[in-house]
Formats: sequence, C-alpha cells, structure tokens
Amino acid sequence: MTIEYRPLQGFTISGKELNWGDDREVVRKKVAMQYEADNNIIDVSIAYNGDHANDIHVKRDLYNYWEKDLSFHLNYDLKEQLESVEIHCCEAVIIKGMRLGFGEDVANVRRQLSALTAEEHETAPGEFLFPGLKATISSDEAMGGDGNGLSYFYAASNIDHLVEDLTAD
Repeated sequence: MTIEYRPLQGFTISGKELNWGDDREVVRKKVAMQYEADNNIIDVSIAYNGDHANDIHVKRDLYNYWEKDLSFHLNYDLKEQLESVEIHCCEAVIIKGMRLGFGEDVANVRRQLSALTAEEHETAPGEFLFPGLKATISSDEAMGGDGNGLSYFYAASNIDHLVEDLTAD
C-alpha cells in the first residue's frame, strides 16, 4: 500500500483524504481498518518539582499490519484532532508525484525531497528534517536496525518542537 503525503494539508490512504485537524472518530471511519488506541500520560513532574503541567499526553491510533508490510500511527492533539502521521512501513510514500520507497537508500530519498524544498537538516546520522515539508525521514540504522534504507517517515501539521531542537544545540 502507498500513502500519499499532501504537504501542509494531510495525507491520503486507501483513497481517503485525511486532513490535519480532522476529528479522531471521523479519521477512524475514513481509514476503516483495525487499530489499537494508545492513550497515555507520561508523568514528567519529577523534573518539575511535582508540577504536572508539562506531562506529555499521548493520543494515537496504531495501525500495525506487519504481515502486509504496513505500519503507521496517527497522532492526535488534546482535542482529539489529527496532528501527525508516523509511517514505519509501507510500499512507498508519494509526495507531489515523487515515489519514496521504503527500503530505498535514504540518501536517494533525501535528494528527492531536497528537490521539493530549499531547507534540510541532518538532525542525527541517517535522520533528516525538511521544515518546508514539515516532514522527517530516518534510515534503518537510525531506527536501531541495520542498513541505509528508508525506515521511517514522519509528517505533521506543526513541527515547531523539531525546529526548536535544531536551535537548542
């Protein structure tokens, strides 16, 4: 299965357009696949003198079909609106007509994406951020495996948290 990323708008899966800000229940109906809801609060209050204001709220639906070489996670904000997608495995991601095959050498994928946007950053070995596309990619090795194949694609409505990480160094 291929997933089409529509920069700054959302993505298309199984012919269904999903847009950033779509309601979680609407997204689930459109995708029409089995999922596992993963809702957690990560308590970081110990680092903030017991203050829970900085706790991390995780709201996502996990679609894992490893036998079909398909795995993606849809992430939601506190209002249960779609804010990002993490693709761990699929045939390919399509962006503006470009086909980025999972397993394809990440250097080739990087070159293809660089043709679509002027700015890119290598955030770690095998990991690249493309702020203009609001997307990141990672190699197998960067994800803890072996090799330079594309292993991870992330896109979001807002990547300020990733851009802030660039300036923190």
